[in-house]
Amino acid sequence: MTDKEFNVGDKVWVASYERQQVKKDCPICSGKMRVTLILGNGDLVETDCTYCERGFEKYGWIYEYEYVSVVRQLNITRKEVNESASGRDVEYYHEHWTLAHDKSFLTKQEAGARLEDMILEAEQNDLERIKYTKDQNPRKYSWHIGYYQRLKRDALREIERCDRRVTFFKKKVKESKND
Repeated sequence: MTDKEFNVGDKVWVASYERQQVKKDCPICSGKMRVTLILGNGDLVETDCTYCERGFEKYGWIYEYEYVSVVRQLNITRKEVNESASGRDVEYYHEHWTLAHDKSFLTKQEAGARLEDMILEAEQNDLERIKYTKDQNPRKYSWHIGYYQRLKRDALREIERCDRRVTFFKKKVKESKND
């Protein structure tokens, strides 16, 4: 907030963000629920998109998590002023929420500009929290190393399995063309 003192009923712009599940078009089929495969010999094969299906249902969209930012205008519904020998402290509220001074602004543009910095700070704090947690107990590094080595091993096995299936299905496509 600025140094300007507000009164009950005044409006301020508040910058906020949170990590939310966001619905997006499937990156594989672009929401069409069908994809066209181009085989090595140039043949086109249309098939269902299995990336965006769950169970037996096809949706054409997926969920991802990302930071979602919101700039909204709120009314100040309560104001508390505390004066002491150390100075004057003013707190503003919207209903039961305290309006943070560093996230409340006179204009929508100021609030929007602050959001980008806030999200970068949040991502940096996430990294620092992970580092702090790991620095407190170095034994946990070994768990992560083992976990990611296992994931890598499983992924390589999955790649091999997929390669075998691709070869199998290519063979089936060639056989079906010869029939």
